[in-house]
Amino acid sequence: MGYENADELKDMSRAAMKNGNFTQALKLLSKIEEGSETDIELLDLCGVCLMNLKEFDLALQKFKRLIALDKYFNKQVYISLALC
Repeated sequence: MGYENADELKDMSRAAMKNGNFTQALKLLSKIEEGSETDIELLDLCGVCLMNLKEFDLALQKFKRLIALDKYFNKQVYISLALC
């Protein structure tokens, strides 16, 4: 299965998330996660998926890493942290 780029995989994962399929979204995101430790959008998407899958410790790790990289990325991240 060939993909154009990471943005295409992110778009596909957003569509899966919109349909409530967080497991599929996380699988798509995992294909671009290696080597993308500083991609704040990727960290956010992974964190949201993990939170919805009730993998709170892993979600917290993603959100904390995101905030360490860019504390102004999205205020919603702080709400997600509180929910974890």
